Amino acid sequence: MGENGHIYLRRDNRFYSVPHIHTGASAQVIYTRSMVYIYVAGKRVAVHSRDRSRGGYTTVADHLSSQHQAYKQRSPAYYIDRARKLSPELHLLIQQVFGQDRYPEQLYRTCDGMMRLQRTTPAPEFAASTSCRS
Repeated sequence: MGENGHIYLRRDNRFYSVPHIHTGASAQVIYTRSMVYIYVAGKRVAVHSRDRSRGGYTTVADHLSSQHQAYKQRSPAYYIDRARKLSPELHLLIQQVFGQDRYPEQLYRTCDGMMRLQRTTPAPEFAASTSCRS
């Protein structure tokens, strides 16, 4: 397992988090079509929904070390409030993201990406490119 607290599932080209106390340990990964199970010394230490989007990370905030706990302090309300202050279009998009039937923590990276896009795109362009309408 890597120093960043994630194992790499080569088949999906994706990283999955493991509790930080197991960093550096050997891990066994068993996966199905929909789940990823991670074992250390024969004991299951992590379970994730399998994410087939390639090249990313699936992270459970509780798995992070104390250095990375700031991530844990985020919530849907944090993103919704921040988006409200940035633009009406972004606010609507973020609300729709959290309307999905998924764990909120799985959506934080999506929100971070949308906020980065909003920040780097001229306001009129960003507003015109969103297909969301009230």
